[in-house]
Amino acid sequence: MQFEALALSMPAVTKHPNRERFVGVLTTVDAPSERAPAGARGHRVLLTRAAAEKALPSLIGMGLGYTPKLDGHDARRKIGVITAAEIVGKDIVIEGHLFARDFPEMMRELRAKDGKLGLSYEVSDAIVEDMKARVWKLTDVTFTGAALLLREKAAYGQTWFRLEDQMSAEEMKQLIATAERMAAAAEAMQNAVARIEAQNAEIAQRVERIVAEVEDSPQRRRDGEENKRSLDSARRAPLGMTPGNGRKTIDPIVSVLLAKSGVDVDQKLEAAALDASLATLPVEQRIAVKAQLARAGLIA
Repeated sequence: MQFEALALSMPAVTKHPNRERFVGVLTTVDAPSERAPAGARGHRVLLTRAAAEKALPSLIGMGLGYTPKLDGHDARRKIGVITAAEIVGKDIVIEGHLFARDFPEMMRELRAKDGKLGLSYEVSDAIVEDMKARVWKLTDVTFTGAALLLREKAAYGQTWFRLEDQMSAEEMKQLIATAERMAAAAEAMQNAVARIEAQNAEIAQRVERIVAEVEDSPQRRRDGEENKRSLDSARRAPLGMTPGNGRKTIDPIVSVLLAKSGVDVDQKLEAAALDASLATLPVEQRIAVKAQLARAGLIA
């Protein structure tokens, strides 16, 4: 677990009526967002650890904003201030206080929505590695604040927000540890999916090469030419010849196929033995041959 931390030293005031302390996970570094954040033109984003570490000081003293429906960003509505920020594992954890006395109705709503709230960062001067990429990788940013909103509206679904009086120090540690484990599990799953996709692509390429080699092999070409000559000969053979035992005439093409499969038609054939002998023929040819033999009374 890695830690990078910064904090603003605030004078201690016991039970300040307008300071309600909070803690939460603002975002995750080196992981793509689940949804496109505001201002990203529909792209998901990935904040690199290097960019986050460099920009961490810019978070301190920035405001925490909100919208009345807790569904987005409004930089003109500030209900609190960020006083500390640290990178714990892959999570940026922030602390600060809300202006509780100034926003009593909001405080009641936040307590009612405990466990459903998340956070979203606001940045400026962002540098994107590749503007054409599906996921924008942010290599340099300046934090200008954060937004408190419903977790389901946040770009990162694993963010969270809690008021300090709603949790103990131990609960806070557990929440941070849980968030870190979930982020690690999500990253492991993404890596596993990427490996599986790469393996599938490699297998598909191998199969294509094998099929191409088989189709183009000298033996395959010789077999095709031999089959063509045999069928041409069969088509030119005189029709209407009847075996001495009085059985019906067999189509010359069928005779050629039987001969190539090593089947002797001088006597009745057992069905099981016939199936085994014709196993190398395509399904439609096997059906045609067996139909001819059945009509000729050659299947026992």
